[in-house]
Amino acid sequence: MPRPGYLEGLRKLATEHDVLLIFDETITGVRTALGGAQELLCVTPDISLGYKALGGGFPIFAYGASKEIMKPVSDRLVVHAGTFNGNAIGCIAAKTVLNELKRDNCAILRRINEMGKYMMAEIAKLAKKHNQTVRIQGPCAMFCVSFHNKEIWDMRDAFIDTGDKYLIFRELLLDRGVHIFPTEKGLWYISSAHTDEDVEKTLRVVDEVFGIMNGI
Repeated sequence: MPRPGYLEGLRKLATEHDVLLIFDETITGVRTALGGAQELLCVTPDISLGYKALGGGFPIFAYGASKEIMKPVSDRLVVHAGTFNGNAIGCIAAKTVLNELKRDNCAILRRINEMGKYMMAEIAKLAKKHNQTVRIQGPCAMFCVSFHNKEIWDMRDAFIDTGDKYLIFRELLLDRGVHIFPTEKGLWYISSAHTDEDVEKTLRVVDEVFGIMNGI
């Protein structure tokens, strides 16, 4: 997560110097909130792009900005060309995903975030139970579980060597039917497809694995 005031500071500097602030929301777009990280963190960029989850499994990429910024594109003064631009299947998938996420005042997103918040808290309890040094942080819909003893602020921090603990952790989870991100970034993603039973099974496996790791 960004340090307090960091994104606000970028917004202020960009405005003062008349440069464009761009947010890459490839991962955060429509996962954390319907409006992505900019909605969650209350900072509006000049250009926003990414939104991998927008296609609900279909490949898609989106970008947007104010009418003023987008006008050179619509007037063809700036080239925006691509083989799959405006792909019909990707676009209808994106429209369907947005309609589903908007339903009942974004009930799906609320459930995903609540599930993530619960998992973060429970994994922390299990780590404490087994005396494992684990750092759990991030927005609730997606979070990181890593074997660091301090807060992670950037990519350099994320890749500080913690030995083989994460790789062992991941392999033991995988042996028991729980698949997590393969690199030391330790990303966990929650989706609408996950059930309460999935969550409880995962936590039981994490409990077992932390116990095994104590003996390694």
